[in-house]
Amino acid sequence: IRQAFHGVDMIGARVGVLEGASYGLLFLLGAALTALIARWRQGELGADLRLVRQGAAWLGLVVGGLLLLGAQQQWWSGADQASGGALTLSLLAAMALSMALGRGLSQSDKTDPTRFAAAAAATLFAWIAGHTAIRWALGAGLENVLHAVWPLTLVLAGSALTERAPGRETIRPYVFDLQAIWASAAWPAAAMAALGLWAAFNPWWGENRADAPAWPASAAIIGLCAIAAWMSLRATRIPHLRQLQWFAPAARAAAVAHGLAGLSLAVRASFHGGAIPAGGAEGLELWTYSAVLALYGAGVLALGARRNDAVLRWCGLAILFAAAAKVFALDTARLSGVIRAASLLGLAAVATLTALGMRRFRMRTP
Repeated sequence: IRQAFHGVDMIGARVGVLEGASYGLLFLLGAALTALIARWRQGELGADLRLVRQGAAWLGLVVGGLLLLGAQQQWWSGADQASGGALTLSLLAAMALSMALGRGLSQSDKTDPTRFAAAAAATLFAWIAGHTAIRWALGAGLENVLHAVWPLTLVLAGSALTERAPGRETIRPYVFDLQAIWASAAWPAAAMAALGLWAAFNPWWGENRADAPAWPASAAIIGLCAIAAWMSLRATRIPHLRQLQWFAPAARAAAVAHGLAGLSLAVRASFHGGAIPAGGAEGLELWTYSAVLALYGAGVLALGARRNDAVLRWCGLAILFAAAAKVFALDTARLSGVIRAASLLGLAAVATLTALGMRRFRMRTP
């Protein structure tokens, strides 16, 4: 490997990013081959390899992981954007080798920390590969929001693939390790999507705003809000999900919040020629947010009543109260004339219709 990268200058040349990644893959390859040969080979060679496969597995995972995830990452290793594609492929190869290692270590149904470490490493390599690919392919603009939704995307995709893995009976222990990882990872993945889209990377009010200068970027971010809402609800179907009794209502509330964020950004873009700039709102735009809040809250409340879902009902009520607070605290102070009157009358109309609808629904409910 050293000669392939540097030719005759093997002593003084600096270890590059791709060269270091190759060394990491070499350690993982050795660990995977040791485990697989020990599993399939009989005789003295197989017996000897079975004695050292645990140590070889940990050596490959630790050293290979340090080289691939530590020293050779695109963010801090000095790699340019052109090498991002090669680094992504290296991480995907590391994921495949870690899965092969876990396959070789699947000897029994008993808990095996080494086998679980191989499954966790494969998951980690896939996670970092996605972030590296996003950074390599985009570099700016939508990068932040894609980083926010990638973990939840990985958890859902990994769970679906694990659930449909061929030959589940022959590799069942390794598959169960992966299922346990997805079941635990759903919580932080959903939280990262919420934190990124609602606060950190929101293109309107975020601390590290995503760039949305025109309709294509704005529409993509609004679409990501809708996708995040769907994924949050879909995550409740992950097998053996940790604390499902708490995750399910939290996922419904998160889906409502994602939808509200997307609607707010859509209104913002419609008033600014497709762009989503930072700053406040005035006049008709300020009133439109009140109308959207009230109508969206009423819709969520009605859906909760129809499905007998207390979480949706409380979310709808909270949004309606937020709309009322905005009208009385901001609209009445910053709007004037017809727009201020329309804001008050619109809120009263929505509240009245919502109350009548809830009353009729309660009368129909046996």
